[in-house]
Amino acid sequence: MWRHCPRSCEPMRPGTVVAVHDWQSAVAGILAATVLRLPVVYHVHNTEMTMAEQPDVTDPFRLIEINQRLLARVAARVVVPTPELGRLAVAHGWRADRIDVVPHGCETGAVPADGDADDAELDHEREQARSGLRAELGLPPDAPLLVFAGRLSSVKGVPTLLHALPAIARSHPGVQLVMLGVGLAGTDQDAATDRLVTELGIGDRTHVYHRYLPQEEVRRHYLAADACVFPSRYEPFGLVSVEAMALAAPVVLGSGFSALISEDEGQGGPAALRMRGDTPDELAALVCQLLEDPAAAARLAARGRAHARQNFRWPDTITRTLGLYESVTRREPSRG
Repeated sequence: MWRHCPRSCEPMRPGTVVAVHDWQSAVAGILAATVLRLPVVYHVHNTEMTMAEQPDVTDPFRLIEINQRLLARVAARVVVPTPELGRLAVAHGWRADRIDVVPHGCETGAVPADGDADDAELDHEREQARSGLRAELGLPPDAPLLVFAGRLSSVKGVPTLLHALPAIARSHPGVQLVMLGVGLAGTDQDAATDRLVTELGIGDRTHVYHRYLPQEEVRRHYLAADACVFPSRYEPFGLVSVEAMALAAPVVLGSGFSALISEDEGQGGPAALRMRGDTPDELAALVCQLLEDPAAAARLAARGRAHARQNFRWPDTITRTLGLYESVTRREPSRG
């Protein structure tokens, strides 16, 4: 890939770029920039352990934080998926002039490369998913269904969601909650979730799978939902939200999500409902708002789908990323 040159360490092949994804590869990125003097692009996907309040896993010896800071300092560019994550990094001392925002794309298959989707086919798939999943769970055909996908942790808003469910049930007695995901390995998050379900007396309306599902099954659950609820209090991006929106599912987001995902002025309203805080009462009110007005929920879902189709496509993400790499190769190699 390159030729060793003791004096300059210039790459043999013009256009060499080292792309580093997240902190696990930080040491390699730091060495590439400082020893080999190659341009490094640092893609930041998560800063939970170093920048989130009350993370699931901490960084007691600051090893992760130190590696992140060093890599951000020597990298030619730092790529983040949302403006909020960029501002958070700057607040922790990272250089704003090196940060670029490149949102992720959608992975459901509902947003094809040409931007067109067969609405009739999707509606047919939705009807099959709604009736099929309720039958599998032993639920009435008209039971309101909420779907959560993600890690079973407080960072993802699981306690907030479970505490909100009794209030939702008082207005909608037939409501059911399906939770896709597992707790973090090495923690008691799975057991803690089950304990809270028991303590709140919501075991008859809560289905915790304790496993991740294949993408096609996740898609089916999104299609079957009356609302997809992702109440994260910290979220670097949150692909689950965009995937659900792309399938025209009404979505409720936690305050940790970026406004980039929930807001789209061009659609005449929000693309998803987003919490301002982290209280069960607020979450219950937003969910009930959707369940009580199906027509409004359908309009929200339509705006969300259009927003996802227009703004979160992998071809666009790829084009922007390659353009960034190309711009970096026209600069002098990093000198650390």
